[in-house]
Amino acid sequence: MTLVLGPLLIGLTFFLLLHRALLDTLSRPFDHIYLIFWCLCGIIAVLRWPLTTRLGSWWLTLDLAAASYSIYLLHQPLLSYTNQYLEGLFSPGVRFVVLLLGIGWLAYRAAVGLNLAVYRLARS
Repeated sequence: MTLVLGPLLIGLTFFLLLHRALLDTLSRPFDHIYLIFWCLCGIIAVLRWPLTTRLGSWWLTLDLAAASYSIYLLHQPLLSYTNQYLEGLFSPGVRFVVLLLGIGWLAYRAAVGLNLAVYRLARS
């Protein structure tokens, strides 16, 4: 990673310094490289904060990270089928709250259950 990150940061810094001069003569797509540089700087700054390390080792963050792929697999069918069922019964605002709080929690619990089943199967 260091072999790639060093030259990338040097190149992006060079581009940042020349951006104003290049902007007048080159086309607009180079603005995206300029914005990528600032996004990369922001990500590096956030990841270097001690608070990020503390939040990353918090039990809830670890549980969500472990369940994230299972949540990805399970949330769409739960949300879409429940929304279709509730469509004629409630207004969109009520459906949103039910889907957000009820199905969001259910998707998380189902993902944790799926992860436990996979861990048990992998250990056997």
